Parts: sequence; C-alpha cells; structure tokens
Amino acid sequence: MENRILIYSIAAMLACLACSKEGDQTDDGNIISLNELSSNFLLVDDRGLLNKVQTHLDQDKLSAKVSQIEEVKFYESADARFYLVSYKLDDGDTKEIAIRDNLVTNQSTGISCRGQCTSDRCRIEGEIDLDLSDGDDSWSQCSCTACEMHVTTAAITESENETLSKGFRNIEDLAKKSFLNTFGTPSDKIAVTKVDYFKDEKVDIQTFTYEGSNGIESTFMVVRALVDGISANGVEMAAMDTTIIDCTGSCDCRERYYPGTGAVECTCSDCKMIVETEDTEEG
Repeated sequence: MENRILIYSIAAMLACLACSKEGDQTDDGNIISLNELSSNFLLVDDRGLLNKVQTHLDQDKLSAKVSQIEEVKFYESADARFYLVSYKLDDGDTKEIAIRDNLVTNQSTGISCRGQCTSDRCRIEGEIDLDLSDGDDSWSQCSCTACEMHVTTAAITESENETLSKGFRNIEDLAKKSFLNTFGTPSDKIAVTKVDYFKDEKVDIQTFTYEGSNGIESTFMVVRALVDGISANGVEMAAMDTTIIDCTGSCDCRERYYPGTGAVECTCSDCKMIVETEDTEEG
C-alpha cells in the first residue's frame, strides 16, 4: 500500500496522506509518469523558473539559494503547467522539485523529497493528469520511506506568468520554421528525432535533429553563451544570451561549433546562417 498525495491542491494533498491506494495503473492516455515526462518546449531563459524554484524553497523556510537550472521537463495544458526541475544550489548540491501551476486559481504547488534511500537516491515519483476537464487524477510520492516529502504553495503573479511564458519556446514550432527556411516549403508533419548536448566552460549547446513528412532530416542548434566572446555568423553573443542558429541550404548544411575559437559556423560555403537571439532583457 502506498500513501499518495494528490497535487491539485494543498488541502487534497494533506487529506490524502491519511488514505491508501493500490498501485493501480490507468489505461487513460492522458495519464503519464512524472519521471517520464518529456518536454516539447525549450527553456531559452531560466530566470523566471529559477525565481519560481527559489520562491518554493523560501516557503519551505530553507536558506539555500538556487544558482542554476540543470534540467527541466515541462508540459502546459489549458488549465495548468507542470515542471520537473533539477537545479543546483550555491553550495554545489543538485536537487529536484516538481511544480504544478494551477492557472485557474493562480496557485503554484511545489513538491520535493529529502532524505537518504538505501539503494537509490531520494526522488519524486508520480503521475500527471494532462486533461483536467474531468477532474485531476495526478498524484506524487517519495521513492522510499526514508524520504520526507515537503509541500509548498505560492501565489502566481501576472508578471511571473509573463516571464515564464517568454522563457519557453515550442520545439516543434522551431523545427517547422527551420524546415521551411531550409527546404523552401512547409512540412505538414515534423518529428524531432534526436537531441545532442554539448557543454563546456564557454557554452551550453543543444542540437535538434528533426524529420519532415517527406522523410528528409535537418538540424538546428540552440546555443547559450556562458561567457562573452561566443560568435555566430561573425556576431558576438552576450554572456547568458540564448541564440537559435539554423544553417540552411542545398549542401550538407549543418551547424558546427569550434571550441578553440568559440565560433559557430555552417559546414559548407553554400549554407546561409539564420541567427535569432532570444530577448532576455528585463521587462
């Protein structure tokens, strides 16, 4: 028997601590595992999310400060946003928090697990109901009895909503735009088939490979400059800027990063590089 906590409201969470449910599995296609949540969105500016995580830590009366977002899985429905966030503290420790924003009540709920498990790290488990139109069957729990669950709530402000919405871009939309720029015609279906990661002391790079409905593959690159001096198409990026780079053309046209020079270039001379820097200025 497992104690499960519904995450749609703090009252439901606390009430459910006293109840038990069998480890049932649903056939509802709208229910997915929290830890298998995959994101169709790209985090291009992490300041809003970093502030949100810090707010929940402050609500939990912790003195720790969030220094960096390491990884985020994100899903947005009509009524809610779901985040599974791995973040680094200023002391170097990496932690995890699940956050659910209720866009109807403008309440944010955070769930984190702390403690030491015998055979595995203390982590969050659960399922997310992606369709809230007929109620919310989401639940979460910690991975072992030695884990202690911490639940926090915070109000969602209008400015926070605006900052968060600017921080995410739809990956499929970016791939559709890249396909059109590369091949000159739209594709009625796009599938992102692979994501390659590269990170050093200068840059954090994600290279997305996608396939159009005609079976042809292409790529685009998302570069976050960690220092000044990174350039694309001869234009220098400011530190902490996130830039979307797309090399388009009829040759074997791909994006390539040179660590020695800090430059991003296209792989052949017939390529045309399209550079789009995300607006991360304070609004």
